[in-house]
Amino acid sequence: MTVSSLASAQGGAGPDAEVALEEIVVTAQKRTERLQDVPISVQVVSGERLQNAAVQNFENLEVPGLRVSRGGMSDTITVRGIGSGQNLGFEQSAPMYIDGIYYGRARTQRLGFLDVERIEFLKGPQPTYLGKNAAAGAINITTRKPGPELEGDFMGSYEPVTNERAVSGGVSVPLGDQWAIRGAFKYRKSDGYLTNTVTGRKEPAVEDNLARLTLVGNLTDSLKLTANAYYGNNLDLGRNNQSTICTPNFRRDISSEAQDPCVFDLEKAGFGTIPAAAQASRPDLYRDDGGGSFVSDMIAKGGVLQLDWSLPSGISLTSVTGYYEFNNFQFIDTDQGVADFSAATFLEDYKQTSQEFRLISPDTGAFKWFLGLYADKNTNTVWNGSGVNARNLLPITGPVVPPQTPRTPAYVAANISGRYQYAEEDAESWAAFADGSYDFTDRFTARVGVRYEQVKKDNNFRFCTGVVPFPICNLAPLPAGTITSLTDTEFQPVLVLDYQLMQDVMLYGSLKKGFKAGGFSGTDGLSFRPESVTAVELGAKTKTLNNRLLVNVAVFSGKYSDLQVSSFDPVLRAFVTNNAASAKNQGVELSSEFAATDKLRLSLDVAYLDATYDEFTNAACWAGQTTLGTGCVPSSVNPAVSVQDLSGVTLPYAPKWSGTLGVDYRLDAGARFYTTWGADLYVTSEFATLSDINPFAFQSGFERVNLRASFAPNDDKWEVAVVARNVTDLRTASFKNAIPGGFFSISSFTEPPATYTIQARFKF
Repeated sequence: MTVSSLASAQGGAGPDAEVALEEIVVTAQKRTERLQDVPISVQVVSGERLQNAAVQNFENLEVPGLRVSRGGMSDTITVRGIGSGQNLGFEQSAPMYIDGIYYGRARTQRLGFLDVERIEFLKGPQPTYLGKNAAAGAINITTRKPGPELEGDFMGSYEPVTNERAVSGGVSVPLGDQWAIRGAFKYRKSDGYLTNTVTGRKEPAVEDNLARLTLVGNLTDSLKLTANAYYGNNLDLGRNNQSTICTPNFRRDISSEAQDPCVFDLEKAGFGTIPAAAQASRPDLYRDDGGGSFVSDMIAKGGVLQLDWSLPSGISLTSVTGYYEFNNFQFIDTDQGVADFSAATFLEDYKQTSQEFRLISPDTGAFKWFLGLYADKNTNTVWNGSGVNARNLLPITGPVVPPQTPRTPAYVAANISGRYQYAEEDAESWAAFADGSYDFTDRFTARVGVRYEQVKKDNNFRFCTGVVPFPICNLAPLPAGTITSLTDTEFQPVLVLDYQLMQDVMLYGSLKKGFKAGGFSGTDGLSFRPESVTAVELGAKTKTLNNRLLVNVAVFSGKYSDLQVSSFDPVLRAFVTNNAASAKNQGVELSSEFAATDKLRLSLDVAYLDATYDEFTNAACWAGQTTLGTGCVPSSVNPAVSVQDLSGVTLPYAPKWSGTLGVDYRLDAGARFYTTWGADLYVTSEFATLSDINPFAFQSGFERVNLRASFAPNDDKWEVAVVARNVTDLRTASFKNAIPGGFFSISSFTEPPATYTIQARFKF
């Protein structure tokens, strides 16, 4: 079974199959190519593997060199130790692309997987081919398209530990000889795996509702249309965090019986709760009738229209038009206890339109080329209200241009201060890119690419602070002279050389420049500079033993300038953003598979990573650092601000070692049936979870084991299976964060315990 280590194997071997590995096809370079012919470090996970391993979203993936984690107010996606952290103003250094459309906001990863054909994990900067630039890497998702035959597949599953119920399916229907349509859906509901010791209920409760409709057809003999529209809703009640370090001042609970013991376990959820009086007075804020301490309600929708022209010369012209929007409401009991110390609400509204044109030469001939134009426009609006010792937060809705926001009396108890802010960022970007390759011989190819990009962003940030409740909260702009508009331009060259040493043995080397535009922090409205990278990669892609053994190796090195960093400020009780002067990542990756017999597959993926802040003298101090007296000093630029020097320190989510080992075995069960048995082992060394490298916020190294067994007929019309994940019941955390008001108190976002999913699948 495995999502990580056996990611490349997209199909099972039948009883009479040749002893060989299946061929993997990717579109990483906008052409249909064998994975072994693409001079890029790419890992592929098929949609079938995701289903087989009971992987519901990116948080469950175990791919060496990749980390996707939920965090405090946002999420984190890192590739080779490089990513963008906890700030709603961030675009991702390692963004996602779904059916060719750029999804740069981390919120997208919260939506569950729906009808996925495959996911390509492209490591390192990707300045061409993907429309919008990716500085650290890219996650390229392709969904299933309808075929010429009537077909369908349905799957149901149940997991008793979390009481998770899920059902999904898809049906493809031909519409005559030239057209076909496919509809897909997914419903998932889980009670959670932790117990809130105040409310007594299980958390985090999750409910996903997903749907997609895809239409393909030929408008003419040379013009093909592909269009889809989708809807997604993700609702979380409660979340998977718990207090694991508590300083004495943080134990502000109402009684000794209710005090949080601060012991990391697999049973205790967040210790927070919302007073009944607060719920009754502000039903617009407290959407959780159960009194839980966290609510996230996200609705996303969008669509893609793609037109492909095949010109008489063999040249193809493609137009891709995309629309994407999401609305996310989030309430957080930020003190994470019953002390009623602090709470916050966020309302994020994002809208994006994009247009891309691609002109691609025929696959024949020594010279091949690619031309592209891309433009997008997006608006991200965030309303945020927070209170200290107050449950009377400001309204989450207001006028489009809010000169002032009325307040209504609500639950008030020893209020100290509050803050309300409105941030609207409008962005426009365009890019032109080109790529040409020439086969100097039948073995040696050189490719040169270039990208020119311009990004313009405007920021409207208004806020108010003071003792709450206010009768009237006047939203004031930032001080005069504050930067509110940015324009960044970048020229990004690419050079790739590959040499076919012998049949199915390719050597390659690449030099690439990557870039991500600057922007504005979603917490204080201040600007940050663009980040850029120069990356070198040397690799080998090999298949030997008559296609039974695959071994791919990549050696890489990247130098990042002005890396965008988000750190938690214990005084402001918020994530703030600045730029590290420089950072670097370098390492080695190995991916291998072996078809031992026609029934047995083995695989091994290993990554060694050395990723550090090269120069970062103005890093934010971690919570409690001044108290403990460990390197937090006044800044030379602004003595009122304390900083630390993290130069030479390892980046967050950058373990030295990570890897997977996998086994798949097929066994005949009589003449008509067969069973499959699989196991994989995921291993990682220690890593930090906060960009300020808080010493209390590390996850120690661990090993995790997953198992799967299935039973099916030889025609694969149905299947029943059992999937066991984390069978040793490990206690691990995907993210750790300083608790506001708790100095060096820490909360940990607990990953799931041992789970056991029963699956049933039917195909026609």
